[in-house]
Amino acid sequence: DTLIRVNNGPATVYQFVDGNKLSCNTNIISNGILKENGVITTRDFRFPVNGSNHMKFTVAKTSTTGWALVGSIDITVNRLDDNTHSGNFDEITHDFGVLVEGPAIADIEKTFVDRWNDSSRTRNWPFEAIDPDQPEITEPIGTYNPIGSHSVQVLRTYGVGIYSYSWADEPGEGEFSIWGSTLNAIKNAETYIYIEDQTLLTFGWPACCDDIWNPAGQASDLVYQLGEAMKRGVRVGIILSKGGSSLNIGPNKFETFQRHYSLNFLSAIADANGSNFFVASLDNGTGIIYVHSKMFMVDDEFALIGSANFDQRSMCHDGELKLGIVDENNLFVKTLRSTLYQEHSQQPATNFDDPVIAFENMKAYVLAGTGRLRNYDFSYLSQPYNHASVVNGVGWPYAGPVNLR
Repeated sequence: DTLIRVNNGPATVYQFVDGNKLSCNTNIISNGILKENGVITTRDFRFPVNGSNHMKFTVAKTSTTGWALVGSIDITVNRLDDNTHSGNFDEITHDFGVLVEGPAIADIEKTFVDRWNDSSRTRNWPFEAIDPDQPEITEPIGTYNPIGSHSVQVLRTYGVGIYSYSWADEPGEGEFSIWGSTLNAIKNAETYIYIEDQTLLTFGWPACCDDIWNPAGQASDLVYQLGEAMKRGVRVGIILSKGGSSLNIGPNKFETFQRHYSLNFLSAIADANGSNFFVASLDNGTGIIYVHSKMFMVDDEFALIGSANFDQRSMCHDGELKLGIVDENNLFVKTLRSTLYQEHSQQPATNFDDPVIAFENMKAYVLAGTGRLRNYDFSYLSQPYNHASVVNGVGWPYAGPVNLR
């Protein structure tokens, strides 16, 4: 309703919805309503086979300024909640996003315009890539003046392969800057790594985290590198979903096994290196809080916030957008960490000022079930039939550089 009202008033709205077959039923409905009311909108089918356009961002601009919203939040009723998790909305969901001002908006805006104006938009599989009659965006990318103390890098995933993203990087190379940035951050961590994620899975099957016969794949696996960081004494804390609700059905048996395998791999390393490790889920006292956020932070210095999950699909296949953020005043990540720790534990800020003490407090709160924190039990391990085919196929496919798989 808001998009229609704005489009019929002061601004022009351009909107993509994902053409992925799992979301097409609801997207077709909203796409049709928007079109009927004059909004320029289309379903986008440009992604590798079994993929999706998973980016979640909005850009708004005037002649003199602009802003962008980037995060994990879909425009759908089952993502509507607030940080009280009071049950006043249809679903109890923890999501996360940031409001962006300044020059980074231009890179986010360019991501949209490149997709919208792509010359391959008449591709005919499985449908036309996008509406061939939609007008191109001819207005130049905005120029946005610096503001604040933050440096923001716009990172993306574009997988390669048939029906993939022809506008990304050089032809056939795709883009994997989210993956590269995450690996770089893990390798440089010194004190702690804190992750909130919907999935958290080692890549592929056999699991890349301990696949010694594939050294390139192992070295580029996020879970393996978390383990290497823990061997250096880095503390690792993870918040995950435990089950789900009527619309958020939670992990299936393949995802559960892959996740528990990953966590057991990390737990064994933690047990041998000081037990600097916690894994938690969230509960508001009456039900599970579905963790849909995709957030990663290191050493009170660096944060990654956006749409990409901690798994092979998001790093090496689907269309994703994430922001890498540092603050020259060293306040943003520290404040963010403390705020989230307070929200989940329902404990005061004074318990979370120092990152090492804060980690130890959080670990104790997880074990005690303090506030909304619950200890995540990953002891269950029963490999489903046909697990390899699902993981390496439709579940978490790979469309990254060929020399790594």
